Parts: sequence; C-alpha cells; structure tokens
Amino acid sequence: MKKAENSAYPCLKKLGLLSLVMLLSILIVIAPPPPPSNNGWSLPPGGRPPACALNPVPNISGSWKMVANVQYQFDLELQQNGRDFTGTMTLTNGQEPVDTVNGSVSPCAGLEFIRNRQGSFIQQYKGKVLGSGRDLHLQGNFTHNGAGQYPWSASKVYEINQSVTSKLDVNLTASESNLTAKVAKARSNLLKSPIRISPSIDIAHFVPYDTSNNTNL
Repeated sequence: MKKAENSAYPCLKKLGLLSLVMLLSILIVIAPPPPPSNNGWSLPPGGRPPACALNPVPNISGSWKMVANVQYQFDLELQQNGRDFTGTMTLTNGQEPVDTVNGSVSPCAGLEFIRNRQGSFIQQYKGKVLGSGRDLHLQGNFTHNGAGQYPWSASKVYEINQSVTSKLDVNLTASESNLTAKVAKARSNLLKSPIRISPSIDIAHFVPYDTSNNTNL
C-alpha cells in the first residue's frame, strides 16, 4: 500500500505544477495591458490622457529674456525639433561660462530642461508655456543639485522686421514730401492771386486823404 502511494506522489506533484502553470498563463492572458504613455509623459490615474494631449506642441524656439531666483538674468536661446529642444543660457548681469540646456515640451504646454555644468552643478527646470502670440512666456521652478525650489520665468524676445521698418520709413518720407509740395503749391497760388475788392463795398464812401497836409481832400 505504501509503495502504491509513493508511486502516485510524483504524478500528483507533476499534475499540481501543470495546473499552476496553466493558471498563471490564464492570468497573464486576461490581465489588462499597462496604460499607454502620453508620448513619454506620465498619465493621470485611470490611464486616460488629458484632452490637451491632442493639442499641437508649443513652439518655443527663439530668444528669451530669463530671470532665475529673482536676481539672475539670462539670455536664453532655444532651438526646438518636435518635442525636444536644445539651447544656451548666458548670464547677462555677471560673468559665468555659457551653459548648454536640453529638454522637452509637451502638448499640454509643460516643459522641463536640464542645465548641466560639468563638475560644478546640475539644475533641473520645470514649468509651463503660458500666453500666446507676442504675450508668450515661460514660468516655473528649478532645483540646484537636487535641492530647493527656486522660481524662474522668461519672456519671448521679438525682433522687428527690418524690411517692414524700411518700408515704413520710405512711406513716411514720401508722405512728408507730398505734404511739403502741397503746402508750397498752395503758398505759390496764394501769392499769384490778385487782391480783389468785394462788390459789397461802396467805393463812393472812400474819402481821399492828403498825407502831406494830414487833411482830407
């Protein structure tokens, strides 16, 4: 009897292992897949991307005037390619090396970038793209070597189109010339015009005056 039980034990053991493998396979098949990423950005609870995920990615290429931690002023130059961008930060109210930056911007107008000065510090900037048109600006906070939450902001710099200003100058000059010519013509016509006496004036009432004797004639 004991021999039969011992011979059946390996079969039961194999059957149990097989059942466990089948159960795990079923669980893997029916388990829901992980929520898709929002183009590399974390999704909110529930796995559904926000409505703004369908928006076009803001274009932040160009020149910016930046202020970090209230007192440090920078020229920020950015070149964007898709969602990613690179650029430089140049301190304008002091002397420091020019640092490179690289980061990305999301369709929901969030952005982050790293300023890494090798052997000295790493700063991580996070923020939002705010406004539109000529009121475009950036705003957020940054950490220095992983510590702190310091404010930063940047305003877009727009260059005046030289061709437009040249056309405006030409148009203004032409208008001034036309106005000057019209004034000169009007003055010339006024000087050439004969002085006429109004028909309503009665010539008989004019009494000749002798200037030599200061008496009326």
